Amino acid sequence: GVIDEMADQKRISMTEQYRSNSFFASFIYVTWWTFPVLWICSATDLINESQTNIGYTVMDVFAKVLCTMVMMHGSMSTFEQQRAEEASISRMRVMEQMKAESMFVSYVFHEM
Repeated sequence: GVIDEMADQKRISMTEQYRSNSFFASFIYVTWWTFPVLWICSATDLINESQTNIGYTVMDVFAKVLCTMVMMHGSMSTFEQQRAEEASISRMRVMEQMKAESMFVSYVFHEM
């Protein structure tokens, strides 16, 4: 019924949020691991100082943007879930009201 439908919607929503957060988390993980890799490459003279500085700058910006996107995405998902839950509750109330009205009308006609 309605409760099963709500549970399915919530399960799907949580699965989608988990997938997208896992996607962002993987990129953040990779991004943060580039810092020690850059340091090792610089320490072993595989890249020069200029390349190291450019690498640090690019990866720093990239890491900060990704972290911000994860935080914003999490907030947006929370707001979307709240709106969906409110809509589901409203639908349930309307359905219950319609059921009560239908029962009342059935009772009235039965008594006539």
